[in-house]
Amino acid sequence: QVTMPADERNVVSFGRFYVGSRPGAVAEVADRAGAGDGTMSEVVTIENHGSVLSGHPVVHEWVIPPPLARNWAGVDTRQSVILQVKGDSMVPTLKPNDRVLVDRTDTIPSDEAVYVIDEGHGPKVKRVRIIAGSRPLMLSIKSDNPNASSWKSPVDSVTIIGRVRMVITTQI
Repeated sequence: QVTMPADERNVVSFGRFYVGSRPGAVAEVADRAGAGDGTMSEVVTIENHGSVLSGHPVVHEWVIPPPLARNWAGVDTRQSVILQVKGDSMVPTLKPNDRVLVDRTDTIPSDEAVYVIDEGHGPKVKRVRIIAGSRPLMLSIKSDNPNASSWKSPVDSVTIIGRVRMVITTQI
């Protein structure tokens, strides 16, 4: 673990609101959501007004005006995070180095949407849906690239970090 200065803007703890430097601030964390395997950053610990916070280091802060975030992407910027995409298993939907805005409050797949998940090997970005009637309850986890793998996993073996609500890309 890395101990950082006492400033909660240096870390995103997934159970808390992010407190940015300006209204509409969204943290981009050091983790990379794999369109394949992801990479997990070190968990950092900060001391803040007598308490200790642990979370993922913030590498950039993006500002999305709150009304735009609410009305266009349907998110509260304080409960969102931005991750960089790694790999090509979600091409053409997501390309390597795209950034995704993840709504950390939307963790129950309601349709076949794109989510950031973790099965214990770092975050992955995949198309996820609940397989109705499955016992035990299963998730269908799909890649958009037809050359990449798709699979099924029990719901209790997958942590859903949140739903992808927006893609930021430099490739058009």
